[in-house]
Amino acid sequence: MSALHDMIAIKKISQAELAKRLNISQPAVSVMAKKGIINVKTARRYAKALKCNPILLLDEMDIISEYSSRY
Repeated sequence: MSALHDMIAIKKISQAELAKRLNISQPAVSVMAKKGIINVKTARRYAKALKCNPILLLDEMDIISEYSSRY
């Protein structure tokens, strides 16, 4: 699965509740939980709803491009 899938389980929140917090549909959350988050902006949005660090939600190395663009 994905880091998002794992964090949903850790936070003991349903996909429906997360969808409500994000103002999106539950199926949209399901798709993202299956495919994973590779975009820093998306990770930040989901992290805010899950009250966690966005780095923990990234499945790919997009964090490297985010870091290198700042320095």
